[in-house]
Amino acid sequence: MQDAGSDNPPTDSPSESGPDGLGSSAGAQVERASTLSSLATGLDLREVSRLLQAQRGILQQMMPIVATLRSSGLIERHLDMQRSIAALTPSLSYMAQHREMLKSIETMLAGVSLSQLRQPMIDLQMVASTTAWASALARQLGPSGFDFERIRTTLVELSGVLAVRLAVVPHTGSWLSSVRLSPIALGMASPDIQTGVLEPIISRLRMAGSSPVERDHMAPASFALLSASGVAGVVASAEATVTAGEAEMTILSEEVRASGIEVMRKRYPDLMRKLDGARQAIQSGNVDGVSQASNSLQELTDRTLRRLTDIPAALNWCKDKYPAGIYKTADGKYELTRAGKVRYIAHAGSFEGTVAEAVADIVVAASQILQKGKHEEVPPEVMESLLLVVEGYVGVIFAVAPDAE
Repeated sequence: MQDAGSDNPPTDSPSESGPDGLGSSAGAQVERASTLSSLATGLDLREVSRLLQAQRGILQQMMPIVATLRSSGLIERHLDMQRSIAALTPSLSYMAQHREMLKSIETMLAGVSLSQLRQPMIDLQMVASTTAWASALARQLGPSGFDFERIRTTLVELSGVLAVRLAVVPHTGSWLSSVRLSPIALGMASPDIQTGVLEPIISRLRMAGSSPVERDHMAPASFALLSASGVAGVVASAEATVTAGEAEMTILSEEVRASGIEVMRKRYPDLMRKLDGARQAIQSGNVDGVSQASNSLQELTDRTLRRLTDIPAALNWCKDKYPAGIYKTADGKYELTRAGKVRYIAHAGSFEGTVAEAVADIVVAASQILQKGKHEEVPPEVMESLLLVVEGYVGVIFAVAPDAE
């Protein structure tokens, strides 16, 4: 345990009071998304399937546009519709639609060579997102619902490729290099991103890729790699054009992500609204979109950690097992750092080890970067990768928390 200076408390938690910080347009879209489950009442599975297949057909016909400009307004509107239709499927009383979707994912993952993707960063993130949310949906289906061996193979390959991608980053750029991490909050001596975060993550990715992932740990491990893919996107630029095959990956990734979020929304509706709000703020193009998204992502992080942490038990555990997870306030009280909360949640969910350590580091680093984002000091083009960082580690926390099942 260490004393934290009054001018630099390691938790750096923002207030939860006040509105979500969303513009009226983004807020309306989030509200519509939060009521999707009610729209499914009385819908027949065949109706939803036909909607999804028809919308996918439209997007496939537009592949040349997708391949030329993935983020065009026209494509985004169709992808939004695709997400909305896909989000209806968890509300149905049976999981046949999920099974069909997951079979498509199995086929996609089996045909992807991660080391030979034409646009490595964008598509590594797509594979990571699809694998993470597929693993979350597969847990709902039971042992016979999904080929977990395919996920296991992808996790090993993705760990190795991400380690290589992060290892060749020559520098993190002036804006990111200016972030000085709190050594107390991070639990290590180095205050800079390169040696304090990237190098440990690279080492842990290599270790994760060389050891088998147990079936029960596939969902949190998949989300941890999603977070790592976001880190890679934050520190390295990515090209915008894609092939038609890679655009198909985009469409499928959007479907499975929408369905996975809707599953989580049933347990954590307020937290999912924060995630939706951040995504809408990033995509809005508003001048204050970065600030709005950063506020939403920071509140999502802190609410998630508070919701799922048994504070007295976590304090006792950190005192004995992880002293760096506690700091002393100016009035002499002991409080948990964010890293302490993450490590305790991982311990309570029997998910300790290198992945949990990496996630704790990423949470701390991301939180301090989000503080810069609140003041518009983060480039807008990296915010979508930062969203994946947060989405990934929140997914890990949901997957390992004792009450997440």
